[in-house]
Amino acid sequence: LNDTSTQFLKFSKVTGADVSSSIENVAMSMKAFNVDASQTGDVLDLLAKTSTGTGISVETLMGDLNTNGATFRAMGLSIQDSITLLGDFEAAGVPADQMLTGLKKAAANCSKEGTDLGSTLRQLVTDLQDPAKQADATKTAFDLFGTRAAQSFVDAAESGRINLDDLGGSLDSAKGFVSDLKDET
Repeated sequence: LNDTSTQFLKFSKVTGADVSSSIENVAMSMKAFNVDASQTGDVLDLLAKTSTGTGISVETLMGDLNTNGATFRAMGLSIQDSITLLGDFEAAGVPADQMLTGLKKAAANCSKEGTDLGSTLRQLVTDLQDPAKQADATKTAFDLFGTRAAQSFVDAAESGRINLDDLGGSLDSAKGFVSDLKDET
């Protein structure tokens, strides 16, 4: 408890996030993704590192993670992949709220068709980057996501700004980030 409290205080200090709401949001996310409490520090490190690297606020990151957790889990994504994907959207200039709405629609469409959302999206990104398949893949994206989200997704995928193959990292990939950042500041 002492270590966890210290981790949240450091997290709050370096990110500017409210301690109480951070505790609630992180606990909610960890429970939703079935992450053991012993990995709290790793989750905080990854949130802070993603926020620092992309410019998305940790409050927005935590809120989007909690609001869209069911969609991410339907995609077969872990908590670390979900955080990374949200950061990637921000870094790619893809409006996260638009993409998350589109992902929810895509998850529903894949569920109706009995297909796996994660595999479908990975194949779609690959096809969008193949000039011979771009036209069909673009139509598929519009059918899957809807018009607004598809436009952003297609643009980012074609230009290589979104790469779903990069997902699958370890939760401890940012281990010690908050402590190191606090020491540096």
